[in-house]
Amino acid sequence: MKKFLGGDIGGSKADLVLLDEAGEIIKFVQAEGINFQIGRERFIENLKELLYRHNFPDFERGVVGVAGIYRKEEKSELESQFPRIKFLSDVEILLHGEFSEEPGMVVIAGTGSIIAVKDSAGNIRRFGGYGYLLDDVGSGFLIGKRALIAAARSAEKLGPRTTLEEILLQFFEKDNFVDVTPVLYNAPSPQRIIASLSPIVFKEYGRDEVATQIIENSIQELVNMVFSIYKKYEGEVTRCLLSGGLFREKIYSGLFKSFLEEKRCPLKLVFAAKPAALYAAEIAKSGL
Repeated sequence: MKKFLGGDIGGSKADLVLLDEAGEIIKFVQAEGINFQIGRERFIENLKELLYRHNFPDFERGVVGVAGIYRKEEKSELESQFPRIKFLSDVEILLHGEFSEEPGMVVIAGTGSIIAVKDSAGNIRRFGGYGYLLDDVGSGFLIGKRALIAAARSAEKLGPRTTLEEILLQFFEKDNFVDVTPVLYNAPSPQRIIASLSPIVFKEYGRDEVATQIIENSIQELVNMVFSIYKKYEGEVTRCLLSGGLFREKIYSGLFKSFLEEKRCPLKLVFAAKPAALYAAEIAKSGL
């Protein structure tokens, strides 16, 4: 019996699924994420270890979507190490899986963020997604980073008083932000730690003015970007797929929709009908 592998690898989590010839799920595994930005060699080692650890058997072919992989040479290098796997970006998986032959837009907001559009000719163009050093508008990382800055300024009495000060010090089990610094700078993946602070900020939404502003400003920035992109494809792209962990947060998804409606943007917002890893396995099965 032929088997087909699908994968969705991001900084926060990694999903792997195995399908049979009838399209039935044989196996579905969710594991700790693998950040492509850590370096290709480490990424390759970690992915090999992930497949081995969860005992994925031989498969006919696979498709794996990876957050942050866009250049042909990156994909080719990975495919040379995994000959039966075709590597695509996470947005390519979602665009092919959700929109098939029609145009559409995808917005991913999780640890990082990115927007991509597939036009009526099938051409895919990405916007943003340059990583936490340059971009990640509306992402969990940016929300966490702004919360840390605001909390530190509050502690220094150089900014508005915020409950985030005490809460974040408790989170790191430190008495001051000077001692928080080495925790972040010495961590193997500081962006993951900082992004993990975003639920704390959401919990304070509506109760703390600083936290509320951080959330609303971050989402508004992403909405502004989405609207600008929509105007480039007005009349062609009518649906927008929302994906990523932040959109599972009701405050985030609700504000995103509200801010977009304020701009009178007619985009129909939809959520993925299936996990991205399942889309990837179905693409592998179809032979794309």
